[in-house]
Amino acid sequence: MSSRFRIVVLCDDWGAAGASGSAGAAVATSAVENAFNVEKRVLLRQIAGVLALKGDVFVVSIRGREPSQHADGAFEVFELATRSDRAAVKRQLLLWTLCTQTDGVSLRVDARSRGPKDSIPDEARRWLRDTDDEAWGPAAEVVRALAPDLLVVAGLGNRALSAAIDRAAPNAPVVQVPMVADTDPMLSIDAPPILERAQDVLVATRAEQHAVSEHLSPSRVGSLHTIGVSLPVFDAVWREPVTAVAHTDYVAVLCNSRAGKANALVSKELQVIVNALPERPVSAIFNDHLDVWTRGSCNRVVPFTGETDLGRLLAWARVTVDLRPGRLFARASLISLRYGTPIVVPELSRAKQHAEDGGCGLWYRDGAEMLEGLSLLLDESKGTRLGKSGALYTKEHFGSPSLFRDRTLAALRGINDESAPTEVLQG
Repeated sequence: MSSRFRIVVLCDDWGAAGASGSAGAAVATSAVENAFNVEKRVLLRQIAGVLALKGDVFVVSIRGREPSQHADGAFEVFELATRSDRAAVKRQLLLWTLCTQTDGVSLRVDARSRGPKDSIPDEARRWLRDTDDEAWGPAAEVVRALAPDLLVVAGLGNRALSAAIDRAAPNAPVVQVPMVADTDPMLSIDAPPILERAQDVLVATRAEQHAVSEHLSPSRVGSLHTIGVSLPVFDAVWREPVTAVAHTDYVAVLCNSRAGKANALVSKELQVIVNALPERPVSAIFNDHLDVWTRGSCNRVVPFTGETDLGRLLAWARVTVDLRPGRLFARASLISLRYGTPIVVPELSRAKQHAEDGGCGLWYRDGAEMLEGLSLLLDESKGTRLGKSGALYTKEHFGSPSLFRDRTLAALRGINDESAPTEVLQG
């Protein structure tokens, strides 16, 4: 066995090799994944990449089509296939249902509450417990065999995962990357025990930090670290716009859905924008295609894939309206700001933090405010000023891989100092 510092990343879904290995590659899979899953993979892989500078990184995932072990770049990946995609979807739907309504009684609670555990029906509780035990139990055996010096837990986890960690690596330092969405059913039902055990908790944004801190005891808040995420700029974006909208002064609308899958509200909001701007092209960006609306008619461009395509569409737009921002760190909104295009976003979204902190966009509560914000930013002087502010904001907080690396290592320095050999720390 290698004598290098051994780091195990324990996660639900690591993803296919190369699918989301960097911020630059993640959008290639967006036609079959939602923005939240892409954002989780981007953040986790970037953290794992930083940790690979300090030791050997092993990834243990409970997903996969069948059990396998394979190399994925610098990482050795164990896919256990103990939780099927079908079971994962069923579990998530059940959690969301429990958090919205049971027998006509809302399960939403005050943010500081530990959650309505006693209100969960016994049958649902048993199903969650049994499926979680079946999924995480085998992972404990793999983690034990790997004998980690540091264990990184991705996601909020639950009591079954916590028990698996206790069995597999009772003495290993634990770092948690909770990846809490703007509304997360696990925090509503029960703040997982790993939050209190982890020596350090890494989050991507100030908004996520606030959501997690409300479920930590006061003595543990100092263990919470905001490390951001790294989003690169591609020079190829500026060579030419996307042909379908070349030489037009268009508005980009991010819909975060696939062909035929846009929900009624997204479709309605998009139509409101199209109707309000009869003389201005509107580029409706779906995950797998582009609809270009001009004077009431729609031209569909298929296929639409690739990070560069998305960057070009956002960089050459006058304004970006993100109807459904990513629920972890609003990645598409950040990409727009990275290229200097201001944003209009829902008030109840992670994107609002960027618009507010960077002074680079506006947010809305309803359709009227959305159109008002869009009209304000279409004013060339206002839009240009906010776009420049957005480019500066994202460059400072989300642009530098070295800054992300330094923040991550600084957050983990206390663990490393106690656990890692001196030559690893200096390497």
